[in-house]
Amino acid sequence: MEKIKNWVWIVAVGGLSYASFIFYGYQELDEIINQPASWFLEIPHMIMITFLLVVLPFAVYNISRSLKNDEESASLWRRFSVVFVLPYIVVVTYIAAEWSEIEEAWLSWLTKPSHFLIVLINGILIPAILWVIVKNFIRLWIDRERYLRRIEELENELRSFVHPEVYKRIYEKTSLEEKGSFKIIMADMQSFTRFCEQHRAREVAELANEFCDLMDHYIKQVGGITLSYAGDLVFALFNESADSEEILKTGRSMQRAFQSYVNQKFPGWATNLNIGIHFSHDIVLGTIGGVSAQKHFTANGFGICEVSRICSEAANGQILVSETFLKTLPAAPGLRVKEVSWSKPPKNIERPIKIFDIQRELVAA
Repeated sequence: MEKIKNWVWIVAVGGLSYASFIFYGYQELDEIINQPASWFLEIPHMIMITFLLVVLPFAVYNISRSLKNDEESASLWRRFSVVFVLPYIVVVTYIAAEWSEIEEAWLSWLTKPSHFLIVLINGILIPAILWVIVKNFIRLWIDRERYLRRIEELENELRSFVHPEVYKRIYEKTSLEEKGSFKIIMADMQSFTRFCEQHRAREVAELANEFCDLMDHYIKQVGGITLSYAGDLVFALFNESADSEEILKTGRSMQRAFQSYVNQKFPGWATNLNIGIHFSHDIVLGTIGGVSAQKHFTANGFGICEVSRICSEAANGQILVSETFLKTLPAAPGLRVKEVSWSKPPKNIERPIKIFDIQRELVAA
């Protein structure tokens, strides 16, 4: 539709020039028939013929070439077309006011410096200058728009490789680093290694991608920040003020969603989602990586090691929580917890924290 509009505009302008010549020629038909040579050699007629039959059609032709496959150029040219008409309106208005004198002695009228300059400047120089200015402006504008579109495309492409929280903080010009107390949840697929052994790499990659999307969906619902995907494992941080009961419910929702996904896609796989939850008062959230290395947005601190050990201790779909997290839970009716002993001393931790099993049937949906 846009191309049709462009060609209608071009044909209308080109047709108008020829129609103007035909109309004027019809008015002068008797003189043209009787004295064709002298009529064509008169300067006003020569200028008119040159402009209407050569200059304007040539300009239209060049415009048509620029608009042929460029709808954006077409739109801009149409907007600026009125600018080219204004100088000619000035010339026509001035000639109309001086018409009686022009009819009597057009040559002497035209050779007057003031008249000649008005016609020359408004009829030739100003349109030519406007043509150059507008043409270059449109070229620069289109280059700018293409550059901005490419930036947007690159931004959309790269955004999937940049952590959403990093993008948000850079865009809002807030600090990438944050220190303090955080609640942490870590979820790990059980028997993932056996799954990898029995399936092709493409299926493993598909599982990892869909697992990450699934977990991230529930974590975001309660304001969490997903920080790491490691194929079979995901961990996320929540602010100190986050509702601990909601975090617990999120853990159960993650387990149910994962089990439903596995039953549909891999019904023969005996697996569970084991979860560990902790509350640490010494966490640094920010980027790691040197000048030459790619930076990663993650969390550091001993609390990350502790929640990792808690998650490793969970088995068969357990949700294990630390004592510090348990203390943040409200005293909900019917909520029962059971302290469990470590099956073996947690690796490289001298003073293991107490851990508790939240009975799955008691975690509200």
